[in-house]
Amino acid sequence: MERLLGPHATFKSEIQRDALRLITSSLAASLVIMPTGAGKSLLYILPTILPGAQVTIIITPLVALQQDLVQRCMQWEINFGVFESRHALLPVAAQPSFVFVDAERASESIFQSSSRSCRLRVYVKESTEV
Repeated sequence: MERLLGPHATFKSEIQRDALRLITSSLAASLVIMPTGAGKSLLYILPTILPGAQVTIIITPLVALQQDLVQRCMQWEINFGVFESRHALLPVAAQPSFVFVDAERASESIFQSSSRSCRLRVYVKESTEV
């Protein structure tokens, strides 16, 4: 956490701390529901920089949200790739920690077949509609 947020980083809440412990210590599926601004991003970003981390697929409903996450990865020097159906995986790094895909592309057979052979974690980033 210090690598991403600095030496004085702390958890935003006990829920965030407990969820991160569950995610990093368990092979079981987890469902974590937290409000906006509660620190959900840390729950999928931090496990990707741990030793032995799996590739993490982030499914985003909006391209703008995906671009925001890509900017964070660039800021924190985390390797990532972007999946686009016409080009398949567009790696920014040889071994990405993250693969970003929008919800429409995630339902395509080319994405599903290419991700089946990987050991990975999948997160769905929500969208807030007004």
